[in-house]
Amino acid sequence: MKKLFIFILLIAGTISLTGCSNSSNVFDFILDDSYTEFVTMATSADYPPYENIVEDADGKNTVAGVDIEIGKAIAKALGKNLRVVHKGFDFLVEDVRAGKVDFIIAAMTPTPSRALIVDFSKSYYTEETVSQVVLIHKDDAATFQTIEDLNLTT
Repeated sequence: MKKLFIFILLIAGTISLTGCSNSSNVFDFILDDSYTEFVTMATSADYPPYENIVEDADGKNTVAGVDIEIGKAIAKALGKNLRVVHKGFDFLVEDVRAGKVDFIIAAMTPTPSRALIVDFSKSYYTEETVSQVVLIHKDDAATFQTIEDLNLTT
C-alpha cells in the first residue's frame, strides 16, 4: 500500500512539473491589438544573438534576438500575433511535422534529410551576408598574417 501511495505521488508530481515546464517555454507577443489569432514559431533559444532567453523590463523571462524579430515580421505580415515555443533543437522539425507549430526559426542549416520533412526559405545567414572573423590583439598583428599562423601553439 505504501509503495502504491509513493507511486501515485510520483506520477502526480511529474504531471504537475510537466505542466509548469510547458508554460514557461511559451512566449506570446501581441503585435497589434486588432489581431485575434496567433501564428506559432518554434525555436531553440540558446544561440545568441539569434535567439536567447532574457529577462524583460518586468523581470520575467522572454525570448529575444534576430530570429525572434524575423518571426515577429512574418507574423505581422500574416496579420497575426506571434507565439514562440522554446524547445530543444532536436525536437523542432518533428513539431512542424506533427503540426504543433507553424514554422521554425532556429539557425537551422538546410540538409537533404530535413528537406524531406520541411520546406526551407532562402537562407538569410550566408557568407555573403555575414562575415565571421578572428579577433586578435593589435600587438600580435604581425604574428598572425595568414590562416596557417593560427595553428601556432601558445
